[in-house]
Amino acid sequence: MRYDGHSLIPFEVPIDHTAIPSFSIALGRHWLALEDSKGNWWFATDGAGAFKFDGTRFTQFTKEDGLCSNTVWSILEDATGNIWFACIQAGQPVETKDGGLCKYDGKTFTKFPEVAGLSGNDIYTIYKERSGNIWIGATHLGAYRYDGKTFTLFNTTDRPDLTANFGLQGMMEDRNGTLWCGFSGGLFRFDPSATLRTGGSSFVNVTQGGPWTSP
Repeated sequence: MRYDGHSLIPFEVPIDHTAIPSFSIALGRHWLALEDSKGNWWFATDGAGAFKFDGTRFTQFTKEDGLCSNTVWSILEDATGNIWFACIQAGQPVETKDGGLCKYDGKTFTKFPEVAGLSGNDIYTIYKERSGNIWIGATHLGAYRYDGKTFTLFNTTDRPDLTANFGLQGMMEDRNGTLWCGFSGGLFRFDPSATLRTGGSSFVNVTQGGPWTSP
């Protein structure tokens, strides 16, 4: 729906449900994932790839155009205007064994098959911190930090019993620069400076009692 200041108006994304061969959870499900710096709206879908709306018309992007899979979970714009897509594999009617991370520069898509866990995998979370670094959750492997040149993997926690699948579902940076991470097994905190000081785990579990501030 779109609100025009007075009422809610149906806003249709032109998805052809009959052309979707496979999907993850709900065939054709879609949501507004990003408004980029140029004012384009990007919609992620379950089974139909991604759609860009420029205010006048829609453009659809699918695996045929270079996406890792047609089930797009998250969309992000980096500091230079590239659009990043976190994709997961379809599970219905059968697993498609695709998914992964890809980048769109406005003309072509780039995939990262040389980086373990960023292709043929479920990528649920992609997040940009204030410094411009991009974080990517690589399921079953860990979380990558991308500084524009290099992917650095962080794959240790103080509760491996809770993070066996390393399913990073969400991430948020607080005003102190600490990253708070929602894993499939609970809430964790990542503090790069603390990790470097102590040489301890990359991600530390936060329980009901805290701690709620950086050490």
